[in-house]
Amino acid sequence: MESSAVVCSVLFALVALVPGPTEGLGYLLGRSYMEPCERGAGACMTSLECGLQRGQSLGSCSIGVCCRVEKTCNEVINFNNTFFVHPADVRPSSSCSVAVEKKWVPGGICQLKLDFLEFETVGPSFQSGMCLHDTFSVAGADKVPPIICGLNDRQHMYVDVRNARNIHLMMNLGLNVTNRRWKIKVSQIPCYSPRLAPPDCLQYYEEPTGYIKSFNYGNIHNDTSYQLNLRYRMCFRETCTVQLNQLGSFGLGAQSAGGDSANQITDVAVDTDCVNHKSNSAVSSAYIAIDDTRFCGSRFLRSYETTNPVSSMTFQSPLREVGRDDPNRKFDGFMVQYRQNCGLRGNNNR
Repeated sequence: MESSAVVCSVLFALVALVPGPTEGLGYLLGRSYMEPCERGAGACMTSLECGLQRGQSLGSCSIGVCCRVEKTCNEVINFNNTFFVHPADVRPSSSCSVAVEKKWVPGGICQLKLDFLEFETVGPSFQSGMCLHDTFSVAGADKVPPIICGLNDRQHMYVDVRNARNIHLMMNLGLNVTNRRWKIKVSQIPCYSPRLAPPDCLQYYEEPTGYIKSFNYGNIHNDTSYQLNLRYRMCFRETCTVQLNQLGSFGLGAQSAGGDSANQITDVAVDTDCVNHKSNSAVSSAYIAIDDTRFCGSRFLRSYETTNPVSSMTFQSPLREVGRDDPNRKFDGFMVQYRQNCGLRGNNNR
């Protein structure tokens, strides 16, 4: 292993002979370079590179060490599985951004996966449903993902970057004096990878069972709710029938805090298309949709299984929503358990 590390260090010194800071070493070392290691906690690189990046060695790998690298404000991410973390002193009315340089691999990098291991900022305004104080955004992507805020621990999103050249992850903080924290794992997914998310999927669930929740779900630290003016798809790896079960509270649309409405029909003010007719002009309610069925209201069905095999579900919220200024109404968002029932009908999405 020592001789291998020496050879890799020599190769690193020769990178100057090949154009590009990371392209050269990637060309010399092949696909093992910058691949995830130690269950995604780090990336495989030479010990010299790990030291230059002020990284932490987690053990050995095929070309050197499995290195955990963290970057914070005004730094550059140019390694796979790097963590964008909050600074030691998070100040109100400030911004923190990192640039992302794509690593060299045959065929290029097509997507970034952002895993929000920790993510807590000021949430969207209860009345407007917008991120008025703190925002997290991605600039320079092929298709810009939605701006988010609030409590998003264990959430994730995929970002298309095949043609992107100037990518930035940006956290902008408002004047509020509150605790903010974030630790975002940035994974670079090659175009040849079988783990690419399908087109137009903000979130991608590869396991046959798990849970899906709305952004800012379960935020008890400030009076906020799910965001408005959002539309995105949550995709599954297999195309199968899907069973959904409610986990925790459920609330999409303008419903009474004491209401007991259920299923896709919801309460008397909202029809089966999740459109509220109490206002002067019909205003859509927020909803989740799967297999051409929309769900909104104050609670979910005990259990729901799609009639047809599906590969995704959708969340959509309107630009404005009736009842947002009523303190007696609640807008919890959604958290559901999914279970794919593939049997003989399952077809791989890839």
